[in-house]
Amino acid sequence: MNPKITVITLAFRPGGFDVVSDALKVQVGAPPFEHVIVDELHRWRAPVVADKLAALPFPVKHLPTERSLFPIASTMRAGNTALKAVEGELIVYCCDYATPPSDFLAKHWAAYTASGG
Repeated sequence: MNPKITVITLAFRPGGFDVVSDALKVQVGAPPFEHVIVDELHRWRAPVVADKLAALPFPVKHLPTERSLFPIASTMRAGNTALKAVEGELIVYCCDYATPPSDFLAKHWAAYTASGG
């Protein structure tokens, strides 16, 4: 699958990106998309969430932050890590713990294509 949209979530707090993934499961009217999660807690969280992420109906890339400064937040480095992994032509950021509505990606895609994408 070639995703048209990449949803990026930068995660530093315990929990959170699963809320976004669950909201993305119910997206309607959107073209194919992927979810790129860059996680400061990757080394601890990856083994626990791998099966759940693999079961999602869209591709997920769960990545550690390159050159992390943990326990200090490495938000800018996480963002750069995410941008390197993007395959979609439209990037949509979605904060951890966010619950976007079911037409969230469809509306972003419509605005993008209406502007000449």
